[in-house]
Amino acid sequence: MRGTRTGLPVVGIFATTFAIMGAIAIPAQAQRDYPNRPIALVVPYAAGGGNDIMVSPELKAKLAADGTEPLASTPEEYTADIDKEETKWSAIVKKSGAKAQ
Repeated sequence: MRGTRTGLPVVGIFATTFAIMGAIAIPAQAQRDYPNRPIALVVPYAAGGGNDIMVSPELKAKLAADGTEPLASTPEEYTADIDKEETKWSAIVKKSGAKAQ
């Protein structure tokens, strides 16, 4: 077994080592000059909108005095929360046998 150490070909060890070193170096080179221009952040909500108002310290303090806590969410999250609550409470009312008067 000429040219081997512990059963592995020396050429294979060198090739694997260089492949690993190359794989590590490529991302570092690609990220070196990033960003090369200003980045624009797009925020889909206007400043001072509903979510900003709901989490303002003044409103939180007033609601906390009443024992409540504001929850800021998107319309989709709000709809999902209402659907979940309706399903939960419908099952409870049906199970209790309560009737509308």
